[in-house]
Amino acid sequence: MKTFLLEALRRFMQMVFGIQLFNLPGLVWLRRIAFWCVFKIGKRPLIEDKVCLYHAHKSAGRIRIGDHVLLARGVSIDYSGDVTVEDDVWFSLGSTVLTHMHELNENRTKQKKKSIKMTGVLFKKRCWIGANAIILPRVSYVGEDAVIGAGAVVTRDVPDRAIVAGNPARVIRIMDSEELKIERGGFET
Repeated sequence: MKTFLLEALRRFMQMVFGIQLFNLPGLVWLRRIAFWCVFKIGKRPLIEDKVCLYHAHKSAGRIRIGDHVLLARGVSIDYSGDVTVEDDVWFSLGSTVLTHMHELNENRTKQKKKSIKMTGVLFKKRCWIGANAIILPRVSYVGEDAVIGAGAVVTRDVPDRAIVAGNPARVIRIMDSEELKIERGGFET
């Protein structure tokens, strides 16, 4: 019962504070406080409207979000399986993360016990998820400084410093240390 009430509170809070009214400069901090109250979120997140963080099928998944994370407009993160987002990660407009899948077997078609498999995913520091990208349940790792192109459908783990794009997403190339230095404004971190 406690879990049900907490999930109901989370969904209600997202519905109320997810409207565009809270995009106004004086009200943005109210949305941030509301998310802090019901989720484990680090310092100074940027949370835009219509963000949806949820879990399905009475799962016990958890979500942990680090410091300076961007959750842009329309981001949807399913934390049926555990989701960990480290510091400085950007989720661009409309990106989606899925952490559960329905197994196709005779139970599914006969409406008997559902076969649902939960998976977890780790987003390492400074990775960037492009607009409308989809991270599917078989993905368990998105590497540090990785970039996922807009509209990509990610079906497997993404290595550190990789640029991936396409459907299904594939590695375009791996960035070297000089590219990362330029990307970070010329400073080593």
